[in-house]
Amino acid sequence: MRISILFILLLTISACTEKGYVEVVEHRSKCYSGEKTGIFILNEENMKKLVKIVAETPDPCYSLNVSLRDKTAFINIERKQDICIQCIGVQEVTLKIENIKRIVVSVDGKEVFKYGK
Repeated sequence: MRISILFILLLTISACTEKGYVEVVEHRSKCYSGEKTGIFILNEENMKKLVKIVAETPDPCYSLNVSLRDKTAFINIERKQDICIQCIGVQEVTLKIENIKRIVVSVDGKEVFKYGK
């Protein structure tokens, strides 16, 4: 029997400079159940995009940090120091971005995905 725990955290984390904008629309942490991982463009209009990031983690107890530098959005997914259920985790992050050329996603300091040039 497989038990899935779904933690939904709606955040208003954003990073903004005159050169670009990133806002976290949604962050979900849960046990992995076969989701395809990567960076997916859900919607694109001019320089605005709605982006979904799906990253596998050793367990679901991870937090999110977003920063913006030189038109690059850095998405850092890091382990919380909490006691956690034992299952392979997955982090699903939906972002609104504007005037961003690159996205770099890291899990525990290790780069796992890149999008753009």
